[in-house]
Amino acid sequence: MTTAELIESNRALEQVRSHLNSVSEMAIDLEFDKNRFRYGFNLCLMQIATPDDCFLVDPLSPDLNVANLFPALENAATEKLVFAFGEDLRLLHQLGCFPKALYDLKTAASLLNYPPASLTDLLRQIIGVEVGASAQNSNWYKRPLSEKQIHYAADDVRFLGALRNQIDTEADQLGIRDWIEEENERLNTVSFADLPESVAFRKKDMAGLSEFTWHVLKALLEFREEVAKSVNRPSFQVIHKDLLAAIAVDPSALKQWSNTRMVHRAAHNPDVKKRVEEVLEQARAEAHSLGLSLGKPAIPKLSPEEYKRFREQRDMREKIKRDVFTPVKSRLVEQYGEHAATFMLSNRAIDDLLIGNGERLPEYRRHLLTQIGDDLGLDVRPYLG
Repeated sequence: MTTAELIESNRALEQVRSHLNSVSEMAIDLEFDKNRFRYGFNLCLMQIATPDDCFLVDPLSPDLNVANLFPALENAATEKLVFAFGEDLRLLHQLGCFPKALYDLKTAASLLNYPPASLTDLLRQIIGVEVGASAQNSNWYKRPLSEKQIHYAADDVRFLGALRNQIDTEADQLGIRDWIEEENERLNTVSFADLPESVAFRKKDMAGLSEFTWHVLKALLEFREEVAKSVNRPSFQVIHKDLLAAIAVDPSALKQWSNTRMVHRAAHNPDVKKRVEEVLEQARAEAHSLGLSLGKPAIPKLSPEEYKRFREQRDMREKIKRDVFTPVKSRLVEQYGEHAATFMLSNRAIDDLLIGNGERLPEYRRHLLTQIGDDLGLDVRPYLG
């Protein structure tokens, strides 16, 4: 088994980059922290394997600039083997790296009708490889890395080549290699660069609040993000959302600030409390000036006419699902298996079709749905865009 080499300097990284430019295939994975131990979405380790080597690149090393490796990842002449790479790709895009020629083996396994499973389970099931215990949820900020972390990180990439070989063999036997290629091509065109690093609030936070109170709570939650970023802590650890909601409803709840466990010690000081008071006062003044009501809900209730239309539209969608897409999906299950069918025609994909976003589906899926629909006497073309 190839020994993993820890890369902690730009000099060593340059040698890795030079090596990667000479190979036709590499495997890559990331370990990151997403608002668990620190604030934001942060890269903690990059694992790369080639047929003969395995590198663990440490982006937290003060002597290394991981961006120097980005051109090698963006080189379309080198195929990159990955597994369930969605969040990893989001992070790389936000760092300004846009990898090309990605081959997601998780997607390929789904099309081959393997059940949803971790990489560990698929390695055991497909190529008979047993790897060590998971360290995914460990603190990847800690240095030095533990032996368990090093083995886990290396195992995430060094067997992907063998896994790919077996998956390709099975895909060729079923004649679906072009489906896999089409799915992977989508990874080369999607962009997550404009997504925010962190979201201060979500629509569900509006539930049960008035227009006025919601305006105030939004301002307090945005301030919490500022504090969290300044102390480099996840926002939920810095100030509990329930306390801010209580303050938004009743400003006297701010009296709890100094003697509550809902405030992290990093924010347990007069300066932060004073800023909360200022934000609160300004937000309440804005809410008054905007004419926001304490009686009207932040999420407006539907009028009887609106509710009737909502029910009619919902019932129509359910009828189309039942009459069109349920039999189409059943045929997919018969032909390709339950897991492959669920991947190709998931509930989310059906919802996209029903709201007119059928053009988002890969061409092979559109062709399959049309063909099966015709066989069943069902016209799916209006939903494919």
